[in-house]
Amino acid sequence: MYGNPVTVDGEQVLPHADYGVLFLIAGTLLSSLIAVVLALPLGILSAVFLSEGLRGLSRTVGSFLIELLAAVPSVV
Repeated sequence: MYGNPVTVDGEQVLPHADYGVLFLIAGTLLSSLIAVVLALPLGILSAVFLSEGLRGLSRTVGSFLIELLAAVPSVV
């Protein structure tokens, strides 16, 4: 598909290759959309379950575990 590199403005590039940032932006937006679509229902259902489904000690333990998960940075 690509041929031998050609020199353009002193730099070697592949012929017919597209260089740009659009695919990076589109990939970021798409992965963020997928994350929101997956996380939003799970977060809402977890909150409803904690507030309406659990009572007493199990609510306290569940709430503590959710807050413990929120304390861990997403980078880790």
